[in-house]
Amino acid sequence: MTEKQKREYEASKRTADLDKREADLNRRELLANAKDILIKKGMSPDLAEFINLTDADSVNSSIEALAKAFQSDVQSGIEERIKGGNPIQKAPETENITMDSIKNMSTKEINDNWNAIQEVLKNQKK
Repeated sequence: MTEKQKREYEASKRTADLDKREADLNRRELLANAKDILIKKGMSPDLAEFINLTDADSVNSSIEALAKAFQSDVQSGIEERIKGGNPIQKAPETENITMDSIKNMSTKEINDNWNAIQEVLKNQKK
């Protein structure tokens, strides 16, 4: 290499190194700004890792798209919770209990219908 080629090579190397440093600095600034915007919108700053950090416009458009999807998912979750599960089933109405039906009842059924069974037994004695 001649002296001139050496200087040109070192100059291009320095220029490339400075360009890389500038790009890294810009990326960090855009990442910090993205995190601030996410926090202001009530979102986790960890989501900044999913944002396009090419330039300020792409950061803003990425955040808007992410916020829209985030709000949509939150709304779906809220609606799902509000909708709830199956409605609570009412206890079955006591049908006319007879001596025959008492004989066929399980212990649990007798306990569940105890008051009605007592009335049937009282009426039987009369």
